Amino acid sequence: MNPDLSLFWAKTTDDKTGLLRPNAFHPLICHLIDVAASSEAIWENVLTETQKRQLAVPFRLEDKLPEAGKLIAFLIGLHDLGKCSPPFALRGEFDKLKWKDKQTVRLVELYRDTEYFCSGFKSASAAPHNFVTSVILPPILNKKFGFKLPFAKNIAEIIGGHHGTFPDSNYLTKHTGDDYCGNQHWRDAQKALVETLSGLFEVKDDFSNLPNAKLDNATAMIFAGLTTVADWIGSNADFFKCEVTDSTEEFSLNLTKYLTKSRQTADEALEKLGWLNRIKETGEKEFDDLFPTLGSKRHLQSVTIEMAKEGELDAVGICVIESPMGEGKTEAAMYLADFWNARLGTRGIYFALPTQATSNQMFGRVGEFLEARFKGKNSNIQLLLQHGHSSISAEFAEKVQNFHNIQNTYDDAETGKAAEYSNIAAAEWFTYRKKGLLVPFGVGTIDQILLAALQTKHVFVRLFGLAHKTIIIDEVHAYDAYMSTLLERLLEWLAALGSPVVILSATLPKKKRDALIKAYLKGLGKITADEMPTSDNDDQYPRISYATAAMPAKTFKIRRLETSAQNTKTLHLEWKDEHSVVKELRAKLANGGCAAIICNTVDKAQTLFDELAKDEFFQGLASDDLPKLDLLHARFRFTDREMREQRSLKRFGKPNKENKNPHRPKMAVLIATQIIEQSLDLDFDLMISELAPADLLLQRAGRLQRHEEPN
Repeated sequence: MNPDLSLFWAKTTDDKTGLLRPNAFHPLICHLIDVAASSEAIWENVLTETQKRQLAVPFRLEDKLPEAGKLIAFLIGLHDLGKCSPPFALRGEFDKLKWKDKQTVRLVELYRDTEYFCSGFKSASAAPHNFVTSVILPPILNKKFGFKLPFAKNIAEIIGGHHGTFPDSNYLTKHTGDDYCGNQHWRDAQKALVETLSGLFEVKDDFSNLPNAKLDNATAMIFAGLTTVADWIGSNADFFKCEVTDSTEEFSLNLTKYLTKSRQTADEALEKLGWLNRIKETGEKEFDDLFPTLGSKRHLQSVTIEMAKEGELDAVGICVIESPMGEGKTEAAMYLADFWNARLGTRGIYFALPTQATSNQMFGRVGEFLEARFKGKNSNIQLLLQHGHSSISAEFAEKVQNFHNIQNTYDDAETGKAAEYSNIAAAEWFTYRKKGLLVPFGVGTIDQILLAALQTKHVFVRLFGLAHKTIIIDEVHAYDAYMSTLLERLLEWLAALGSPVVILSATLPKKKRDALIKAYLKGLGKITADEMPTSDNDDQYPRISYATAAMPAKTFKIRRLETSAQNTKTLHLEWKDEHSVVKELRAKLANGGCAAIICNTVDKAQTLFDELAKDEFFQGLASDDLPKLDLLHARFRFTDREMREQRSLKRFGKPNKENKNPHRPKMAVLIATQIIEQSLDLDFDLMISELAPADLLLQRAGRLQRHEEPN
């Protein structure tokens, strides 16, 4: 190599085993290869064909995807080019007394007797290597490869943001001097690194045929997200070890051999992280196959199937399902998500809900759905629970342990094959903050995806995780004005990213429905901010409203629904004095029955619980050996709350195929707050509620005589 590229370092070691000497380091060229190889492995094994084409279009390589993959890998590999600069490479010389990392002090000796040793440069904090990359890369791409300078700057800014934020224009225009980027010797080395990497990945050197190329915002976010994820993998010291074990001894690099080794390591890393053997949708499934224990279909579900079969949803789009509680909206949404994944080539589902309680229950339901969907597949199904307390959820912790057991089975098996059964796994790597949305299937609270609409650090990783994934948003009426505004912005992004969306609600105002559809159409570029979408049918409730990229601009369609006979009910409201509740409730339940009392505050629920607990009728155990009187609210410690949630779901939850719940007690009372009023599949014979807004009273009534119980 000329110049000697092995001098430039990228990583030191924090090895605690003693196997590596303290002078070990990983050469910069090796790290660039590692990250490029990781990007190449993700391209080949993880990205959908749609994502590949979206990234290839700006380079006019949509018909040459293998070539596009190598080009993207090469560009992503250049993310740390800025480490070939004095502020980074000579950082140990900047202030030896303050610098804590003794390894960087030792590594200065690599440059001591070379033309690269200099003084008068900025500190590493004043010249972050990722921003330096954005400064030094554009002219190289322009002169060496023919990229037009604006496009080269566009690319450099995107890959320079891999630590979470993009460099601002002020930095890029003012920080171009030798004290930031290095003198001519350093700039020659930077060019040599770029040329060496391009040769290894067989990238052509003429892109002058792209006069007006530009990465649109959605493609830029996917590109930036892919860069960061590839860097996370390529920087993982569990896989990519320091190539130079002692900087004080003679060493040399054979880059062709190292590229082969790095590609093998990247495949190994993706396999260990659960990405190589994850499920790929291979065809459409019938509704009855997806929900084998459901029984007869509701009208809503039948209409959803018709829409899919008739080709109404053959393009990326949004579907808003509005129908009463208990009509099977959840199953219809999961069917639609699976249909879109199979028909459009999108991959994965995220199911967003308003509360942790609803997320916890939906986690189990989605798990059952995935088991039925991928039954018999020799792959792990990665399903992640995402909310503030998901890391201590007992059910989720069990899934994480199952993943480790599966990995151990794979590692130890003589045949080299994974277990011969389908399973749901949660790879620990995906549970870290920011990385959770990378998992193919997720269930969690709405805030986890609303963060993708905010200018937060690494927001592009969240958007990359959501791109070309079907998003289901339940109980959308439950979000306040602030969250609704964020949701509209998120819907614009999802449309631009090619992500289909299913929105569910029982009580959604027409104005809000129209605003959500408009936001999605804006993301598709089919409506302006000053226009409102119009429908082809009247707006009678219940209904399915939908719009796709294939439909005329500014329009959406409506399909009318019928409420199923078994779910049609007449509600009677009886006003009661709260002091007479205990006496009257005891009379109502004299011959058995399960009742729910929903309070608007935790204090009220606790007070009422204490009052009922004094009555001998509500004391002791029910027929299922659990308390006759139970309490559930959000102020319990998480472990206690989770236990009470699971207990309530078991006792008052979904029946089996014979319309029976074997765990349902003969008589029991649950006192709870609003956490049971939405999404939870609970069924009570009698309900008492504090006064609440009309839509919430309807939601609470959705837990009343919900199932076809025999008695």
